[in-house]
Amino acid sequence: MGNHAGWLWTRPVLRWRSGRRLRELGVPRRFRMEHLRGALEGRLGKPIFFGVVDLPAAAPSGLVLTTGEAILVVADAQLRTSHRWHVWLHELMHLVWGHVGTPEPDSLGALRTMFPTLPDDVLEQVLSRTTCEHGHEIEAEMLAALCHVRMASWRAAEEERQDMPAEVAAALQRFQDLLG
Repeated sequence: MGNHAGWLWTRPVLRWRSGRRLRELGVPRRFRMEHLRGALEGRLGKPIFFGVVDLPAAAPSGLVLTTGEAILVVADAQLRTSHRWHVWLHELMHLVWGHVGTPEPDSLGALRTMFPTLPDDVLEQVLSRTTCEHGHEIEAEMLAALCHVRMASWRAAEEERQDMPAEVAAALQRFQDLLG
């Protein structure tokens, strides 16, 4: 958890911080996926789409791909639907917390091991968060859990995959093709 003060990571404080993040996004207390997605799209300036790919066994269950046109939140195609929804939500929460940025110096080697066919520039741009720090995972997981409690429906996330623009679907397919 790095150099963060220990009290920031207690369950009650983290739950309070998570609730504050949702309030800052402007989503209602009980919301649908489209409310959350719309708020994040407004903040990030790009549409968000959900997709599935066959990820290697050593890879994480989900990740965020950013193209010039959109943000793709990807889950492993082998996951059951309910687990896939949770992975999508967890990855979205990394965006809410701002855990996306340039890779840590030592993360590229680990990513290269998981995705040996991807070029380094792709790994640096689309597969890296600012850190893989345990605290970031705790933040994302707590906020995802809070969203699960407050979310009324995932229907829009499932429909979104069918309404993906052709250029975004092509980017997702190129990523799948790179994985083999």
